[in-house]
Amino acid sequence: MKVSILIPLYNAEQYIAKTIESALNQTWKDKEIIIVDDGSTDNSFSIAKSYESENVKVYTQVNRGVCASRNYALTKAVGEYIQYIDDDDIIDLDKIEKQMNYISSKTLCKTDVVYCAHVNFLDDIKDILPYNDSHQGKSYDKPLELFNDMLIARSIILPGSYLMHRSLIENIGGWNEKLLNNEDGEFYARIMTKATSVHYVPGTKVYWRSTPNSLSKQVDTNYLGFKYTAWITIATTLLKNNDVEETRYACSQLLNDFVVEFRPANQAWLKPLEGFMKKNKIKYDTTNKSKVHKFLINTIGWRRTLLLKEKIKNIQNLI
Repeated sequence: MKVSILIPLYNAEQYIAKTIESALNQTWKDKEIIIVDDGSTDNSFSIAKSYESENVKVYTQVNRGVCASRNYALTKAVGEYIQYIDDDDIIDLDKIEKQMNYISSKTLCKTDVVYCAHVNFLDDIKDILPYNDSHQGKSYDKPLELFNDMLIARSIILPGSYLMHRSLIENIGGWNEKLLNNEDGEFYARIMTKATSVHYVPGTKVYWRSTPNSLSKQVDTNYLGFKYTAWITIATTLLKNNDVEETRYACSQLLNDFVVEFRPANQAWLKPLEGFMKKNKIKYDTTNKSKVHKFLINTIGWRRTLLLKEKIKNIQNLI
């Protein structure tokens, strides 16, 4: 069976060659590589074009975002199975072969998904960064439980880790092109609502490059808006399809991170977030909070407690 390796590309002239080579040199023979340049302003497109061949196709579009690039790439792909790789990531050369062999040996169906471990690195894949991988290494008969484990671990499975049949992607309508941040979590939450099972395939890895200008590190209000929309959508999807106490706890970890990590730029979203959490019975996590802090949260709510705490801190700084 043919595997289509889809690579969205934007201003990655430093990295794209190694990414393409990790795809090109896959030991799985029946493959094609589809690269969509999203209006790069550096030399990314010309570097990608230098690899063009019968099995490597390079397209370009006006800048529309990574989701649009991935959706466009799928329209050009002919493979039954889809492998996504970001333009600065690297995959082990046997990654696809091991996952395809697993699919065959276990007689998995089109609605089953496989994934592998991933690690974070700097400039060299030997420079591995610390990472919470406690959620990796498990298989699931209930795919949405993978999301609960990820959110509780406050970590993710990379898009490049997965391999899935294209019909799953087509069934959910592809990537949400309105999102320019956290689009992968929203996409895979929808995938898991349609998947039958998720299987971990050991012995191979994906390498995620930690780059300073990654969209995932943006904290300006535009990107926070995308992040808020994506995380609310993820929580809504999980609760709609797996409304159990563990899911509500997992959602609390996701949404609490939005409250804590992005102060004060997240001010505009605190009130609607508080309303969403109340409506869906998602508790604000008070673990390791003082008795006074817990009392205030239970009395006036977490949002007012947060703002009161910040006001007190500002007054103390003035004294």
